[in-house]
Amino acid sequence: MEIDRFQDPHRDHVDDLCESERVWLKEHWGDEFPFLLEHQLTMYDKNERREGRFIMRKTMASESDQRRKRQEGGHEDCTAGSQQHALEELGDHYNSLFADQNFSGVEHEWINGRYGDLKTFLNRFRHKLHEPDGIKQSKKHLQWLIWIEGKLKEAPAFLGIR
Repeated sequence: MEIDRFQDPHRDHVDDLCESERVWLKEHWGDEFPFLLEHQLTMYDKNERREGRFIMRKTMASESDQRRKRQEGGHEDCTAGSQQHALEELGDHYNSLFADQNFSGVEHEWINGRYGDLKTFLNRFRHKLHEPDGIKQSKKHLQWLIWIEGKLKEAPAFLGIR
């Protein structure tokens, strides 16, 4: 098992990127490493590379959409709406994966119950989704909010108020 990893160290890179993605990376960044570095992600963590591929795919889709709009003279057709819908679904899927990785079940339920989803919570408090410090700050802020809510529920009983 360990030997396989050293025999083919770039296996994940080849398996996860399609040809058009490799071409786009080569044109714009030269390689995957500078792209990940620019987005403060590491090449050696599978989850961070997955996050980098997600960012790259959204960027590619956005560029493609802008290019198509320029060619059409700014007029949208029915494919633009379906392409935007697909991007939103991809973003929602990514947010749910992100929430599962970084927040406990209790925290996830708390966020969904009060803010609807993780993206709304992060946007409300201006936490950045792709920054490690932003993740730490949002977790700290979330834990504080949960603690405050618990204390506010205890206050009437403590004061003898029903």
